[in-house]
Amino acid sequence: MINVSWKLFLDDQWDDVETTERFQMPVGYLPARSSQEAKELVEKFGVPIEMSLDFDLGINDTAEIFLKWLAGEYPDGPIPKWQVHSYNVNGQAWIPSWM
Repeated sequence: MINVSWKLFLDDQWDDVETTERFQMPVGYLPARSSQEAKELVEKFGVPIEMSLDFDLGINDTAEIFLKWLAGEYPDGPIPKWQVHSYNVNGQAWIPSWM
């Protein structure tokens, strides 16, 4: 694992040209379309310093899966700065209550 400062943008539709209503990835973030891709980035680069999170990541995949994995792998932190950019109201509520 390389320990670098990096930022995670977790969204299954981050570059989907067919999805007109989506959040744009901020400059300087690395994208992940799934909880698995997000895990792989953490395993490669370490815990991100910031995260922008969509909740729904496709069939049977959510940010919840990634965040629970992250907490299990790094129970003592660090806790990155984070924001939620999901349209899912329940997901918007779940992430802050869990973080």
